[in-house]
Amino acid sequence: MITIIIPTLNEEKYIGRLLKSLSTYPSIKQILIIDANSEDKTRKIINNFKRKIAPDNLQISIKENPKVLQGYALNIGIEEAKYKCIIRLDAHALLKKYDYKNDHFFNIKKMLEKKSICSVGFKQRFMFNNIFQASLSILATTPFLSKSKYRYVVSPTLTTDTAWLFAIKKDIAIQVGLFNPEATPNEDYEFNQRLIQKTSKKIMIYTPLPLYYSPRNNIIKLSIQYIKYGLARIETQKKLKKIKSKQLKFLNFLF
Repeated sequence: MITIIIPTLNEEKYIGRLLKSLSTYPSIKQILIIDANSEDKTRKIINNFKRKIAPDNLQISIKENPKVLQGYALNIGIEEAKYKCIIRLDAHALLKKYDYKNDHFFNIKKMLEKKSICSVGFKQRFMFNNIFQASLSILATTPFLSKSKYRYVVSPTLTTDTAWLFAIKKDIAIQVGLFNPEATPNEDYEFNQRLIQKTSKKIMIYTPLPLYYSPRNNIIKLSIQYIKYGLARIETQKKLKKIKSKQLKFLNFLF
């Protein structure tokens, strides 16, 4: 049995689509939506789905995230999770429905139970609606766009870097100290680095999960995103003592 946690903030365009696909997977028994004061129809869509569409054996709950930052949402979700296996997804991600041949979430749960890895992340497949996003989709299949393996690997792969989203055992996440919201927007990387250091194990990038992501739709938005991530990663590596003072000064000069 698995708990899914989903941080939300004004996700009326996407949350219904994700809930519908998740509800087809038999191994998922609990979905926690941690909402940061959405002002659109996000909550109404969730409640309507829960009342009219969700199967009886699927528990769906909305939890409050008054502090808004995603790190707080993830910590609330982990602490409130009913089951030992927790999987975090994004509301705007696109997930294919269960095809009655392979329950990927059950496979992920079995991988975690073997205790040879510290967590499972997923391959970030790009969706695109314009030429810029299509170009990113092509570049994402190579190490050119990012050194992070979750963008370009084609088969399950181990990494000591970071991952896109995550599946983790609840007790391990708590032992590591949960997420640090102050590391935003790089809270995933910071958490994964502490996780790897604490457990002395690697992260598995699970590529078969049919999960898709919509990237920034122009070069300006993408540049701003990468600069923010770059600055946050420098600060994280400084705190984890993974870079020396001279390297830090040079990187800070570049940004």
